[in-house]
Amino acid sequence: MNPKKVFFIFLLALMFIHGGYELGRSLFGPTQGLDFSQYYVASRLVLDGKASSIYDTGWSYQNTAMAYGIQGIKYAMPNAYPPFVAFFMLPFALLSYNNARYSFFFISLLCNILAVPLLFSNRSQERRRELILIGLFATLVFYPLYRSVNMGQINSLLFLFCVSALYFIRKNRAWPAGFLIAVSSLIKIFPLVLLPFFALKRQYRIIGTTLASMLILIGVSAIFIDINLYVTFLRDILPEMASAGGFYRSQGLLAFFLRLLTENQSAKSLGNYPGAANFLYVASSAIVMLSAILVTRRQKDAGTLRYDIEYGLFFVVILLILSKSWQHYAIFLLISYLYVFEFLVYQRYENPRKEFIMFLLLLSFCIWAFMLTSDSEYEKLRSFDSIFMNLLISSKFIATVLLFVCNIWILHKKRQEALPGQFYSKSSG
Repeated sequence: MNPKKVFFIFLLALMFIHGGYELGRSLFGPTQGLDFSQYYVASRLVLDGKASSIYDTGWSYQNTAMAYGIQGIKYAMPNAYPPFVAFFMLPFALLSYNNARYSFFFISLLCNILAVPLLFSNRSQERRRELILIGLFATLVFYPLYRSVNMGQINSLLFLFCVSALYFIRKNRAWPAGFLIAVSSLIKIFPLVLLPFFALKRQYRIIGTTLASMLILIGVSAIFIDINLYVTFLRDILPEMASAGGFYRSQGLLAFFLRLLTENQSAKSLGNYPGAANFLYVASSAIVMLSAILVTRRQKDAGTLRYDIEYGLFFVVILLILSKSWQHYAIFLLISYLYVFEFLVYQRYENPRKEFIMFLLLLSFCIWAFMLTSDSEYEKLRSFDSIFMNLLISSKFIATVLLFVCNIWILHKKRQEALPGQFYSKSSG
């Protein structure tokens, strides 16, 4: 039997066993769509003409949630999202809570599966078939996916929107690309990091259509939701929810330095130096963003593998610099993982460090996919009074740093060597 086929059969078996286990744990685990409850309650309030109450808290909010049939969790999450989310999720508010939650769960999984063919839509048929299989395997063993659907998070829909935007960019269709990025940005603000990327690529039409679409969508939502609620969100809700401190589930630069340099309940620190932690966070975030800008500052190249890698890089950047970088956000790292993998495997590029970069890439992916997948594992690490355990608690942050290094190394080297027949050509095989 062909060794390549044997390897794919092994991956298929692993995908079904591991993915099936995680699917069951996600659907019936203890959180049971905790975050989905806030979308649902907010949308039901809008549907009932009580949009002014979407940011209520306390017992009155909990009583409202119980009246809407919230069950299976200890409490309903107060709404921490822009008002647009309550408008966007209105179709689910037409269903009972359990039916809405299960529907949202399976729609989220479907969104991730549908995104994979779009990632490789302009590849040759043979390469596309192989990359789709690899992409499906990577997606269905990736822990952040199951963490996201278990929490009832909306990340899977945004993942599909951002991948679909790239699909339309390849076709030079600015309006649908801008519209999808606008929807994503009105749900979670961080997709706006793509606007500086488009500015670097001189794709000003996409920036314009994104901003115009945001204004139109806010205007349409204002039919159901008082526009002043957007002011309430920006003034009161966003500042309060902007940081997770040093909590172990947050795996960005700020959380890493806070765990390492301030007294916290997540890990043993080197001392209590909040000023130093914040300074290092700001300085390192600036270095990360500047590095990404330096390796992507060229004309658009839409449709090339280089452009795809650069597009994915900006999601890696945002996962590093977000002050609250939850683990389930890491689903967006799949874009970068798959494109860097494609480059290392398929491009005719010989370099003595290529195998080492592949090792770092796969090491990073495996950390995100298979390590520390439950709160109990973090609790066990926290019981050890050791700085080394602090590094283990931050292992997923370190994995993101490794992925960032892989991107920067490839893009910087290819800028220096400039092999136009390989890296800069259309990535259609």
